[in-house]
Order: sequence, then structure tokens, then C-alpha cells
Amino acid sequence: MAAAVLLCIVANLLTLWSALQTPWIGVSLAPSGASDGLLVRPAPTGPARPLGAQAVLLDLSTYTASNAIRLQPDDLTTDPDSFDSYADVDRFFARQDHIRALLELPVLMNWKDSGGELHQTIVTPGWRPLSSLPSSFWNRQAIASLAFLLVVGLWLRGAQDPRRRLLALAGAAVLLAVFPASIYGARELALSGSTFHMLWALNHAGATLFGCAIITLLGRYPQPLLGPRLLLALNLAFLAWLLADLLRVVNNPAWGYRVPLMLQTVLVIGLGTAQWLMKRRAQER
Repeated sequence: MAAAVLLCIVANLLTLWSALQTPWIGVSLAPSGASDGLLVRPAPTGPARPLGAQAVLLDLSTYTASNAIRLQPDDLTTDPDSFDSYADVDRFFARQDHIRALLELPVLMNWKDSGGELHQTIVTPGWRPLSSLPSSFWNRQAIASLAFLLVVGLWLRGAQDPRRRLLALAGAAVLLAVFPASIYGARELALSGSTFHMLWALNHAGATLFGCAIITLLGRYPQPLLGPRLLLALNLAFLAWLLADLLRVVNNPAWGYRVPLMLQTVLVIGLGTAQWLMKRRAQER
């Protein structure tokens, strides 16, 4: 159990460290309602505090006004699976790379105030403070950590029990799915495209493994509803689907990730309901 706690602490610290590596300009961003530009709420002590409340950040460029990029609402997405095609995903990652590179140095911001007047401000990004991380980051970390430690504790009470082994696998998969999502979900504006892509792939892998573990658990316990060969075939199919998603063999992100996730969810609900009905019938006899 001490090793599990240590692993959990190390994973949390690495996730926290990674989330704090992005340059900080001290703003809360939201879609402006227009096709371009982002609504800004600057932090009182942040580098971008010269931008007024309700300002709309239009574009970023180097402080010499080169390499400009027009900001779009999609730049704030925390779910690349929502894009219609892998080409759109690649464009999103390329834009993240562009924005992240600009924020390495003082950056020129073109923005307009609440009255529509245009302004230019040079902002020097700083180190990101802990207080800038959103509450969703801490909530994800806490829930995933507690879930992991709980299932590891159950596993240690009966390490030879296959059910407890499956729960331990599910707990590890939760960390693998949630911690990467915590990093890219907590970014202020941009991560490097390669980092975002890697974290996105880890999130997919963790979610798929979690689904496989729960399907296997409910398929065999407390009553064997599915045979071992069928369960093996199902799990191999989902793992192959994951590989097809990572290699982009399928047509789009929805078919690569959302469809198998939906199928896993349906299987979990169906198997869980069947186990409950069987238990209830047994009690009524």
C-alpha cells in the first residue's frame, strides 16, 4: 500500500509540474461570441493586467509584429475528439504549437476594449502560479487519486482474487486517463502540439483499458455472463480499435474514440443490469 501511495504522489507531482510549465499571461479566456477573438478576464496581478475587463483578445504576434495568429474559440477546446476529422485535429495541434512558441517570448497582443476600440499591448509571460490552476484540475486529481487508492486497497485485501485484480487494473487505467486530461484541460491557452497529442493518446488508452477491465469484471462476476473466449475477443477488438484510432486508420475521431467508448458504456450498463437482475431473482427464490 505504501508503494501505491508513493506512486500516486509521484504521479500527482508530475502532473502538477507539467501543468505549471506553460507560460502564464494571467487571463481567463472564453469564446467571445464572434468567429474570431477570445473574451478576456485578466488577473489583477497577472502579466496581461493592462487588458481591461471584457476585452476581446484578437491575435498574438511576436513583439516585432511578425508571425501573427488570429485566435479562435476552438483554440480553447479541451476535447479534440469533437473535431470532424483528423485533419482538423492536426490543424488544432499546429495552432497550439504556434501559440505556444509565441508565448516563449514577449508577445504583442492586439485587442479591443468593451467599446470596440483597438489596442496593442506587449505582454511578457511569466511562471504560472499554483493559484492559477482551475478548480477542475484539483477535482480531477483528487477523484482519480482516491479511486486508485481505494481499488488498490481492495486488491491488497485479496491479491489472488481475479475480481480485485481487475479493479486494480481499472484504478491504474483511471490515472492513465485522467491525469493527462488534467494537464491539457488546465492549460491557460496552449501546449506544444506534440505534448498535447501524446497526452491525448494516453487519455484514450486509459479510457479504453478502464472499459475493458470493467467489462471483464461484470462479464464474469458475480455470475459468469460471458465466456472467457468471448471476453478475450471483445477486449482484443477494443484494443485493436484503440490502435486504429492512434494510427488514424479510421475515418474520423468520432469513429476512432467516441463510438468504441459508447459501445463499452452500453456493455457495462447492460452487464451491470443483467448481474443485478440475476442477483435479485436468486434472492426471491
